[in-house]
Amino acid sequence: MNKGTFWEALFTFLYVDILDTTLTLYPMARFVRFLDLNGYFEGQYFTFMADASSIVMSSLLGTSPVAAFIESSTVIREGGRIGLTTLTMAGYFLLAFFFTPLLALIPP
Repeated sequence: MNKGTFWEALFTFLYVDILDTTLTLYPMARFVRFLDLNGYFEGQYFTFMADASSIVMSSLLGTSPVAAFIESSTVIREGGRIGLTTLTMAGYFLLAFFFTPLLALIPP
């Protein structure tokens, strides 16, 4: 593979991820009134670092990107603000692992 093609693809994915994360986090922070007068919210550095590290880990594991998506606004609108909703959903996904072999038995 050409080295120029690699760097072009890497830059494209980084650019798309930065835009996706920024355009997801700031509207959600504005929705829950976390933004200060300058347009920043507390812990935004750690939020972006958590998103970046989850993207890296998901790419190393060969899964789809794990990132903040705009669907999180539905959780926020319904009252999930401290992460308990996220942990509950993670528990449901872990529970789904046990049902995956059963679903694999169903022919296509």
